[in-house]
Amino acid sequence: MTDDSEPADRAASDYRYDPDATHAFPDERLNEVLAAVEDDPEIETYLSAQNVNPVDRMRYNDHGSKHVEIVQNRALRLYELLKRGGVEFNGADDQGLATSR
Repeated sequence: MTDDSEPADRAASDYRYDPDATHAFPDERLNEVLAAVEDDPEIETYLSAQNVNPVDRMRYNDHGSKHVEIVQNRALRLYELLKRGGVEFNGADDQGLATSR
């Protein structure tokens, strides 16, 4: 989400988390973790390995990097919408996420 003027009914499929955009939640720690995860060859190896059984052997859909990307984008889209709507979260205070910037 780039600004508050963005249409609320924008399709979730259009959403891609942009670390440089303004968000309705503090995003510094999230951005640090995402960068570390995306650049970690060990994590990428685990994601590739977990695809062997479902994709290669059973012909199911992706459960590796692409699946993580889809879930991440949908979760962050939902979180963004809820925070913009003023929804409070249990445990947000403990994690330093209670206030938006």
